Amino acid sequence: MDQIVNTLWDMECDGLDPAVVDELLRQAELRQAAIFSASLGMDQRAAVIGAGLIAVAGALVAGGFAANVQPGSHLKTAAFGMALLIGLGAACCIWACRPQKSRFPGIEPMEWGSDRTYLEHKLSDLKLARIAKLQDEMAENEVAQSINGRAITTGLTIALLAPVLAFLLTVP
Repeated sequence: MDQIVNTLWDMECDGLDPAVVDELLRQAELRQAAIFSASLGMDQRAAVIGAGLIAVAGALVAGGFAANVQPGSHLKTAAFGMALLIGLGAACCIWACRPQKSRFPGIEPMEWGSDRTYLEHKLSDLKLARIAKLQDEMAENEVAQSINGRAITTGLTIALLAPVLAFLLTVP
């Protein structure tokens, strides 16, 4: 993953309006929570789409085995070819909802309380450090979401090509 240059780590709090720092922190926490919520929604969509595609692929395989067709007919080949593409599309979608490292909203008290000298800083410095950390975490979450979104799109695209393959396999 590309490292993002986060200038917030180098900012000085002296001279900043405390209300501005509070609002920055509030907005960063809201955005992080929204990204996390969107990520959960994406996982749910990927799982539902993947399960639906698996069901369709299974039905095509069953239909291919059950089909009693004339010799020389490519119906079984078309059914198995479609099932293969749809199954590949399902695999892409299921991959998108795999367990992965996420940056959750909020902080653990140990982030601030692990070092006594850390707690002796001004609250505005701690808030700005938290804002900078949230920026880094949001960037990581957005990269992961982008990768998963492309996997879902790829899976659906592959699955949607299945009827084209079936047509090509059945045309004499």
